[in-house]
Amino acid sequence: MRLAANQLTLELLQGQLRLVVGGTFLSMVLLYVVGGISLRFWIGTLFAMLLLLIAGIDYETGMIFDRLLLPMGVLGVWMHSLLWGNGFTDSFAGAVLGGSLLTMLRILSHGGMGCGDIKFVFVLGLWLGLCDLLVALFFAFLSGGGAAFFLLLAKRKSIHDKIPFGPFLAFGAYISFLYADILLRFYGEWML
Repeated sequence: MRLAANQLTLELLQGQLRLVVGGTFLSMVLLYVVGGISLRFWIGTLFAMLLLLIAGIDYETGMIFDRLLLPMGVLGVWMHSLLWGNGFTDSFAGAVLGGSLLTMLRILSHGGMGCGDIKFVFVLGLWLGLCDLLVALFFAFLSGGGAAFFLLLAKRKSIHDKIPFGPFLAFGAYISFLYADILLRFYGEWML
């Protein structure tokens, strides 16, 4: 059984290679334009690679594997500490809030949200911290809801079909990684 799971993971990784390589190249260009070459550039590149890998696998299989999330979570705490210096407290707050929100959504929707999505958001909280995770969730739900609306409108999916949420979480997380400071500053100025 363990050999079959390892073989499946290897096949999925090989199938996602083009997506990860191409997407990482595009993210490197975007990161360079946003802030040049710096520590944030390299951390953003690693983050993009992991997000693309998880999003691609979730899109194909509807599953998010713990064997990818666990090392990503450990890296997230370390990277968050390197970039912002507020370390584990902010990471842990983001992880707990994100995991709690999606767990509550899973309960209210009677299983409409998968456990892999909950664990993925927990890990994203470790990478992004509390405020940036809220930005990521906003964009994930906005893009996921928009995609679901158009798929239903075009009759490509029915109300009973499942749509993997991991790609939308990955999209929201990357937008947040790049622009959360600007978006939060704009929101703060607009609200005052």
